[in-house]
Amino acid sequence: RDDPYAQNGLGLACRLSGQPERAMSLFTQSLVGLRARRDRRAEASALSNIAAVHLLDWNDTGEARRNLELAAAAQEELGDLHGLGISWNNLGYCSFRDGDWNTAEAAYARAIELIQSTGDDAMESRGWLNLALVREGRGDNSGALSLCERAKGVAEATGDRVNQERSNAAMGRISAALRQFARAEAHYEEALRCIEATRGELRLDEMRDSYFAVAQDPFVDYLSLLAERGNAARAISVAERAKAQTFLRLL
Repeated sequence: RDDPYAQNGLGLACRLSGQPERAMSLFTQSLVGLRARRDRRAEASALSNIAAVHLLDWNDTGEARRNLELAAAAQEELGDLHGLGISWNNLGYCSFRDGDWNTAEAAYARAIELIQSTGDDAMESRGWLNLALVREGRGDNSGALSLCERAKGVAEATGDRVNQERSNAAMGRISAALRQFARAEAHYEEALRCIEATRGELRLDEMRDSYFAVAQDPFVDYLSLLAERGNAARAISVAERAKAQTFLRLL
């Protein structure tokens, strides 16, 4: 019951099951115990989990940033470059949420530099995509597309279908904003193929349904583009593909 490692793990389970208040209580108790044991690596983990509650559940970027900075200090002290890279990525996301493009871009660039030294290609691809979203936020759509291409290239080289889908979906949205409609449709088609392939490999219906629930945005964005363009035939086809992915028992 008073084991800080178990408290940290239980807190994570509570957060993932939609109990942020209970999770925060457990993470806070865990942090006290881990500091007493002088386990800096586990302390950084608890601080990162506390930051996640503040940022993702409570939309408190200030407290999230404060805890991430403490986690980063511990990781730097330990020479944990991978953990430090993830903390910088998350600090970038705090600034992105605040609309502070300069700070977000600097943090994401630092994250990529650190992650590249560890060989985590999936995280590197995600970092380039995050940088692209900052450029998009600035209104630099051409620069954003270039960074998306880089993210996609890293993902393709390693067979990372999730980041391929994310990169293509972003390129579809940005290309549409640039009025490059043929290019936008091609990217959305690639994103949809990635989603369909990934979902098809999941064994349980519940896993397939939950995956599609978080991966359906490219379908929605693509349908909106086709409707705007007056392409009813293709819109119907894409809608049928989306419907096929849900496997609703009542249809």
